Amino acid sequence: MSCVEPVFRTLGLGLAFGALLATSPGWAQTRSMVVPRDPEPRTGQVTGAPETMAQALVLAVRVDAAGLWKRDDHGTGLTVRTEVVTWRDGAIGCPASDRMYSQATVPGWRIVVGDPKQAATYHATRTGKWLLCPADRVQAPLPGDTLR
Repeated sequence: MSCVEPVFRTLGLGLAFGALLATSPGWAQTRSMVVPRDPEPRTGQVTGAPETMAQALVLAVRVDAAGLWKRDDHGTGLTVRTEVVTWRDGAIGCPASDRMYSQATVPGWRIVVGDPKQAATYHATRTGKWLLCPADRVQAPLPGDTLR
C-alpha cells in the first residue's frame, strides 16, 4: 500500500458522507434557508473641527429630515434637541443582525429632529458619522448622559 492510498480512501469517505448529508431532508431545508438582511438606515458623514462637529451634525440631520419629510425649507423650521451620549459599541445604537461591531464604547450624540407632527431620532459619533435608525433596531446608549 502506498502512502497516497489512505489519503484517497479518507477523501472518498468524506465525499460519500457529504453526499449522504446533502441528500437528507434536514440538510436540504437548512441549506436553502435564506437569512433576511436588515434594512439599511439613512446614513451620512460630516467633517470638520471637533469643536464644531455637533453643529455640523445638527445641520446635516436637519437637512436629511427635511428631505425625508419632503419639506421645502431645508429643515430650518424643525426643532432640534441634542444629547451627549456614549454608545455601547460600534453599532452606535442601531445594530444590524447580520453584522459584527467593535465592542468599544463610542462617544457621540443622539439628535432628535421634529415638528409638531413628527420626530426622527438620529445617532451620531464624535467623528461625524450619523444615521437614522429604524425604530425596531434602536438600542439605548449607556446610562448617565445629559440632554441639552
